[in-house]
Amino acid sequence: MILQDKWFDILNHIKIVGFTKTFAYNCKLVSIGYNDDNEKDEAYYYRIDLNADAKKVIELDPSVLSKLQGKFLEDEVIVILNNKG
Repeated sequence: MILQDKWFDILNHIKIVGFTKTFAYNCKLVSIGYNDDNEKDEAYYYRIDLNADAKKVIELDPSVLSKLQGKFLEDEVIVILNNKG
C-alpha cells in the first residue's frame, strides 16, 4: 500500500468533520515512523506535507492540527514538514 493510500485509509477510520476533514485530506503523508520496541506496528509519528489548500485551511482555523491530532492515539504524533506560505 502506498503512503497516500495508507493516509486515506487512516482518515476513513476516524471521525473528522468540517475544516479538520478538509485539512486532513489535503495533506500528503510523507513517512510513518515506528518505535523499535513496538510489536503492534502502531505508528509513532506521521510526517505530512501540506498542499496549498491545507495551508489555507490552517490559516483560517489554526486549531485543525490539534483537532486532527486528538483523533490519533495518545502516543502518536503528527509532524508537519512544510507549513510555509
